[in-house]
Amino acid sequence: MRGNTLSGRRKMFGWTAVAFIAAVIILCGTIHIFASSGDSRPYNRYYTSVRVEEGDTVWSIADRYIADSQVSKRDYVDEICRLNSLTDGNVRTGDYIVVSYYSQDIK
Repeated sequence: MRGNTLSGRRKMFGWTAVAFIAAVIILCGTIHIFASSGDSRPYNRYYTSVRVEEGDTVWSIADRYIADSQVSKRDYVDEICRLNSLTDGNVRTGDYIVVSYYSQDIK
C-alpha cells in the first residue's frame, strides 16, 4: 500500500513539474512577442534642403541625417551625391543640397 502512495506522489510531482515548465515557456514567449512588437510604424522617407556650413562634408552631413534609416553610410553618401549631381562629393560652404531623412511621423 505504501508503494502505491509513493508512486502516486511521484506522478503528481512529475505532472506538476511539466505544467510549471509549460507555463514558464508560454510566459516567456508572450513576453518576447510583446517586447519585440514595440512601435511597428513604418519609417517614411522625406527630403529637405540643407545649407552647407563651414567644415561640412557629405560624410558629416550624412552623419546628421542618416538616423533611423536602414541604409549604410556609404549608400547614403552615394544618394546625396546622386541627388545633388556631385561627381566628386565635394560641397562648398553656403551651398544648399538636398538630403533624405526618415521619420515615423506623417508629414
